[in-house]
Amino acid sequence: MKNIFSFALMFFSLSIPCISVAEDLIPYPDGKGRWGYCDKKSDIKIPPRYDAVRPFTNGTGIGFRNPYTVFISTDGTEILKGRWQDVRLSDNHGFPVKIRGLWGYSDPEGRIIFPAEYDEFYNFHGDYAPVRKDGTYGFVNFKTGAFTPCGCDSLTPFSGGYAVFGRNGRYGLFDSNAEEVFPPAFEELYPFSGGFATARLNGKYGFVTDKLLFKERDYIRIWPFSGGFAAASALDSDNKCGYIDHDGTVSAEFIYAECGPFSEGMAAVRKTKNGKWGYIDTKGREMTEFTYDHAWPFINGAAWTVIGEKGIWINNEGRPYDKFFKLKKITDRRIKKSESSGK
Repeated sequence: MKNIFSFALMFFSLSIPCISVAEDLIPYPDGKGRWGYCDKKSDIKIPPRYDAVRPFTNGTGIGFRNPYTVFISTDGTEILKGRWQDVRLSDNHGFPVKIRGLWGYSDPEGRIIFPAEYDEFYNFHGDYAPVRKDGTYGFVNFKTGAFTPCGCDSLTPFSGGYAVFGRNGRYGLFDSNAEEVFPPAFEELYPFSGGFATARLNGKYGFVTDKLLFKERDYIRIWPFSGGFAAASALDSDNKCGYIDHDGTVSAEFIYAECGPFSEGMAAVRKTKNGKWGYIDTKGREMTEFTYDHAWPFINGAAWTVIGEKGIWINNEGRPYDKFFKLKKITDRRIKKSESSGK
């Protein structure tokens, strides 16, 4: 059952070149290691000239072409370029950037306003951003530039207005003002999604609401929320998983060996431990055949899947989009686990 949690975390923490779709643009390879974007009819919109690409968000995509990281508009215009090793998505103030192995922060025009001297630098929510500096977790204030340690063993990015922190093996919450609003009481606590966070308190699983109320649910294991549902396992389910909603009501029966996160009404599951992956809807109806060795969440109508040594984009009926999405070699670019889980 450990692999279920690993797959669920992938939804939050994994960044794969061309796993993302936005604004009807789908990244694709040219067969020579370069990536561009096409539409869902396989018409090329942005020529393949990047080593890797990232999701479009608010009309902007990200491409990597050594030594540059490039922000791209939907018409292919390179609207901003810098010698950054990596970047994170923009917030209301700018975006985190990685330079020579350390993180800093840039304004929207690419000017560095927090020098690259942090081990981690997440996005601002209001005036505060979670960071790690010289091994110490804390927050930086956008207005003053001050770094304030939080006395934490771990700290996640903001999600749903809260950041999860760990201290002495327990987990609590900071709000967007960097104030500790829930003490480190939980044995497990995961980022908010849709106003709810999965937690374990005194050995019992349940949900924390955005009003910071813990509601116990009668399941032996619950994984993080995504798309309005959480994978769970019941006492009499023979160690199988299914899905429940915010009220704890069963949505898809406990008949699967592994359960991935829901996205756009579909989730990847497999029926046996070493079996193939397929997709179901929120009621447990099978939407594709179970033929995939690996399967990622849907984003804007497409999902990245792997069969053998081929990566294939599929639609929500399981049909491949085009030959462009078949790779001779499967690669991915993994963000550190701590970026999403803090654990």
